[in-house]
Amino acid sequence: MQRLVDNKTGPQRALISLGALAAAVIAIAVVVTAVVRIVDDDDGRGGLERAPGQTRRIASGTMAADEFVRDLLGHDGGVVALDHQVIAEKGPADVRLQYDCTDAGVCVMARLQDVDVVAGDLADGVWFTGCFAVTQDGVGYGGEPLDIELRHQGDVCP
Repeated sequence: MQRLVDNKTGPQRALISLGALAAAVIAIAVVVTAVVRIVDDDDGRGGLERAPGQTRRIASGTMAADEFVRDLLGHDGGVVALDHQVIAEKGPADVRLQYDCTDAGVCVMARLQDVDVVAGDLADGVWFTGCFAVTQDGVGYGGEPLDIELRHQGDVCP
């Protein structure tokens, strides 16, 4: 650093010092943000491990649907605490949720299967509340649909 500031005028030295100070502040902010995200995110695995503070309404074809499906897929083989009203086309023991929609309105479909048929029936969807085991069935492309089996484990997760 001393070589850099040798033979420089006062304003040039001030500018170099301010640049170094700004770089240090940005580096500290990045580290603090990363630590907060790790601590606040329950091991970095989304927010489905903890009970939701309030009921969430997930409409088919929205960004919320995309986040919800990705969170469920991220918990494949685990359990999640749900209090989610999924507003989508209903089947006999599932709901067909459109997600990952393009600007042209083309979406991918995932069937959220209520294995034990315990979800509350809504006029325009189903209401998953309680602790559910998540199992991905199918890959969701080609001829194989994406099914996400939700098996009720109780009112609260252990």
